[in-house]
Amino acid sequence: MKNLLLPLNSNFYYFTSKDSRLKSIHLKSQKMQLLQIASARSGDKNNKVNIGVMARKPEYYPLLKKYLTAERVKAHFGEMVQGKVERFEWEAIESLNFLCHEALAGGGARSIRMDTLGKNFSSHLLRMELEIEENIE
Repeated sequence: MKNLLLPLNSNFYYFTSKDSRLKSIHLKSQKMQLLQIASARSGDKNNKVNIGVMARKPEYYPLLKKYLTAERVKAHFGEMVQGKVERFEWEAIESLNFLCHEALAGGGARSIRMDTLGKNFSSHLLRMELEIEENIE
């Protein structure tokens, strides 16, 4: 019997050795900034911010889909985004698009924010810290 790593749940695995004894091991998660696995661009549409997040490598796209949810993006921006956040997947270019509603305090000329066009939202999002279970090289 070869050495096998069998999933028990998302954090624990059973390791079967050649002598068939089972051992439980814990795989540690790692923290990283989104910037390490993605790039991003953002801009405005009235009082909405559109953020495109692109995987740096094809193998990072499944990580983006798993860990970068609309709920996490909304939580990351806190009070800056008053409305809902929608996520759209674009498989062909390994990218996610987030539409943040009510994110510019009125938008354009109405807003008293420094970034009235939402250009800095992508930089802010790229500093989001992710806790992932997979090993990244």
